[in-house]
Amino acid sequence: MVFAPSSVTAKVADGVEVQVNEETSYPFDETVKLTVNFPDKKVKGAYFPIKFRIPPWGAAPVVTATDAVVDQTMTPGCMVALRRTWKKGDVVTIELPMQVTCSRWYDEAVAVERGPLLYALKMEENWERKEMEPELHVRYGQYYYEVTSPTKWNWCFTRQTLKDAGNAFTFERKEMDQTKLPWNLENNPLVLKVKAKELLNWEAARGSAGPIPYFTQQGKDVGAEAEI
Repeated sequence: MVFAPSSVTAKVADGVEVQVNEETSYPFDETVKLTVNFPDKKVKGAYFPIKFRIPPWGAAPVVTATDAVVDQTMTPGCMVALRRTWKKGDVVTIELPMQVTCSRWYDEAVAVERGPLLYALKMEENWERKEMEPELHVRYGQYYYEVTSPTKWNWCFTRQTLKDAGNAFTFERKEMDQTKLPWNLENNPLVLKVKAKELLNWEAARGSAGPIPYFTQQGKDVGAEAEI
């Protein structure tokens, strides 16, 4: 159901023990590799299904089994079952092409997605430790961290960018270190880049992004285009 580096040993086909190893850097990479092995060297093969889920966004998956492209219906959001006699060393490769898309939300907001990941604006983070009042220690602990940023956040996309998101966005990939947590700025293996404009009159309100301003047509509403 969920792709991740893993290995499972289970009994199939009336008691035959099989081991399936999964190799992948998903969700940062598009490829999932499953390798079939049999712990008992006397076993040459066994008939059983290998099942996996095609993600809802996976509109054009390409699956190969023992170097041959699998020709069967694969509906996004549904399970696929490959039923056959598997032999030791057989490999199933699942390719899930990821495209950049922009979904539209309340008040003209836009979310940038690629495959299963939702992307956020890269911002500088300033962490400052704050002491909690003594009477609140039992409930909240002795301290907390306040996170602020001097980075600009009030960006907007042009309609052309949203119309052609697949070409407007570029991404940089770096080699992934499987021993390190990827969910931070230092180790994240993928970065999206795009041109955007600063919405000059969009300001913070009570520590959060305030209401999106109307275009006044009485001055400059947006700044020069820049890469974010």
